[in-house]
Amino acid sequence: MLKLSLVFVGFLLFFSCQSPEEGKNQQKKMQDDKQLKTDFETAQFDTKFCEVTTFINGDSILHAQSASAWKQACKEKKAAWCYADPVNKSGILYNFYVLLDKRGIVPDAKKITQDQAEKLKDELVHRKKEWTLEFSENGYVQRSFKGQNYNLKFVQFWIFDESSLSNNQASIMVWDLILKKFDIEKVSVNNGYRIWLLK
Repeated sequence: MLKLSLVFVGFLLFFSCQSPEEGKNQQKKMQDDKQLKTDFETAQFDTKFCEVTTFINGDSILHAQSASAWKQACKEKKAAWCYADPVNKSGILYNFYVLLDKRGIVPDAKKITQDQAEKLKDELVHRKKEWTLEFSENGYVQRSFKGQNYNLKFVQFWIFDESSLSNNQASIMVWDLILKKFDIEKVSVNNGYRIWLLK
């Protein structure tokens, strides 16, 4: 009985010695961990890329397939898209002005934001079931400001976040399928990249 009392007193002393500030910090950490776990467990991705050529209101997005048309659209800061594979007319790349356009291309609930990307970039590699998406060869293509296509062997996606915009650069997620690694980089808003969405 005496042993039990001593254990109980020790238990009380342990918790009574913890300052209110420490308690708050610990509680906040638990909440952050829970939020991170929730985001990690519940975020689901479409098995296809976004490939729309109109805004939500039905307005057409400029199709700037030629190198000169792409360059001109970017000079004028116009939303534009092009085919990643113009011969087979497959795969759609967008400049960042598409994401900036207030007419929108997808509902807010489907957008991958900078915050989500930051939280998920290191953990997504462990979710093998999410990576059944088959990337075609043209999934690796990006378009430069001058309208040239480059195949860098990485799949790149625009992040829907205007707050990341600075010095004519915005954020993309880069998915290296060989290294199984996500990264976030800053690139020119004039480049053309894929868009991948949440379900």
